[in-house]
Amino acid sequence: MDTITHGIAGALISKAVFGGEDMFRSAPMNRARILTWSLMLGAIFPDSDIFREWFSSNPLLVLTWHRSITHSLICLPIFALSLAALTRWFVRWRKWDAPSFASLTGMYAIGIASHILLDLVTSFGTMVWSPLRWSRPAWDLIFIIDFTFSAILLVPQILPWVYAKPEGLQKRALGCWFIFVLGTLAVGGIALAIGAPIGMALYQGYGLQAVMIACILAPLIAAVIAFREVSYTTAAGQRLSFYRVIGQIWREGLGLMLQGVGLSGLTAFASLYFAARSWGHAGLVMTAFGIGFIFARVALGSLPDRMSGYRVALWSLVIEATGQAMLWFAPYEIVALAGALVTGLGCALVFPALGVEALKRVLPANRGSAMGAFVAFLDIAYGVSGPAAGAIAVQFGYAAVYMFGAVCALLGAALVVTASQPSILNANLEAGGR
Repeated sequence: MDTITHGIAGALISKAVFGGEDMFRSAPMNRARILTWSLMLGAIFPDSDIFREWFSSNPLLVLTWHRSITHSLICLPIFALSLAALTRWFVRWRKWDAPSFASLTGMYAIGIASHILLDLVTSFGTMVWSPLRWSRPAWDLIFIIDFTFSAILLVPQILPWVYAKPEGLQKRALGCWFIFVLGTLAVGGIALAIGAPIGMALYQGYGLQAVMIACILAPLIAAVIAFREVSYTTAAGQRLSFYRVIGQIWREGLGLMLQGVGLSGLTAFASLYFAARSWGHAGLVMTAFGIGFIFARVALGSLPDRMSGYRVALWSLVIEATGQAMLWFAPYEIVALAGALVTGLGCALVFPALGVEALKRVLPANRGSAMGAFVAFLDIAYGVSGPAAGAIAVQFGYAAVYMFGAVCALLGAALVVTASQPSILNANLEAGGR
């Protein structure tokens, strides 16, 4: 099991069974939080054996050393006592309200045991009896990394935070939706742009282990940044059914869906397209896209607030269509990469521009539903356009995928042109809602 899932499992056990509190609360450190930290750290401690590889030139060490001594049931008491002593010293040094040495030892023992148990259910094998025996028992029930299992452990910890208090409930729920749906897609685009070169540099300079450590540290850093939240009072007003909300924002949602076709084709078929044309830098396609995407978001991100969102979306879709057309007829690799960059420039502002206009069409009390419905159109685009583009590629070749993306972007632009400004209507609705 991956280290992050182990840590999530440890924190969940502490909060569900032993009365532990959230690790990142703004309140002063107390015993309940220290217990959660201890069980979480105990749950990830056995994977500390990966650092052994830094001091070895043996590329197969991960196969012979990983999941050995630190994953041993025989050595578990030694590790639990040592970690409890270290934690006890640190807590006293910080002058916090320290749990007893026995409590800390128990938390670390349970955390380490949970790690060993979860590793046993995977396929890699775990030396639970080392150093007496070096066999690798494995129950082989799930793969080493299983996102479904990770989600099962994570959701019970997110839901109490979402429903902690009525104030700000809508914002927290919407925030979770953004993080797990839209945020994943947006950050994925940025990660594709900068992650591939960074990952390759780490791999070439320090090996695969350095890449894995970077993958572990990146979300932990993000968690530290995101642990604070500010609540707001949910707006009053008539709440509409989800389907009625869709009826009010379908035009903006459909425009967003047509924009997503180009990006879907770029991520799914760029490597195959480059290989078919005997071009050797397919890995730079998403880097070029990401550069354009990030530049537009940073330099022009305020445009939807300063001018009509429809106008911004119109020109963005035209730019995206231009980029897709450049990919379609590209005679040289550099033209295709430039097309990916232009596509990124076009895609960047469609979501905020149409999102602003979609929210204007509903009362504040329905904006959470409106945003959820709006994002669902993008989900549909990613789910449907891939198979559709695949069928086009089979019949007409990979280049035709980008002609398809250009046509869809132009259809989105035509749809935006026919949209009417909802601002005055919405102002009257809000006045009536009051």
